[in-house]
Amino acid sequence: MNWKHAYLRKATEEEIEVLGCEEIWGGDVPDIYVTILIYQNGNYDIDYMDDVDVGFALSNNDYDDFYWCEIEKPEAGNGG
Repeated sequence: MNWKHAYLRKATEEEIEVLGCEEIWGGDVPDIYVTILIYQNGNYDIDYMDDVDVGFALSNNDYDDFYWCEIEKPEAGNGG
């Protein structure tokens, strides 16, 4: 598994002018609507980034600092 880290950070003055928000996602941010496995404070969950009124956020969790990885289908043999 290739774990990545996403977190909210304070926006620079230029980013505030352009984007109109004081916090933006930093690190490796997952693509929107892609199902991911997230890890935060000893807990695992399945979630995805969603487009919300104020930008992007996890759909089922309110974490602002988490580790995540893409869910991969296991390679399965022919059963023999």
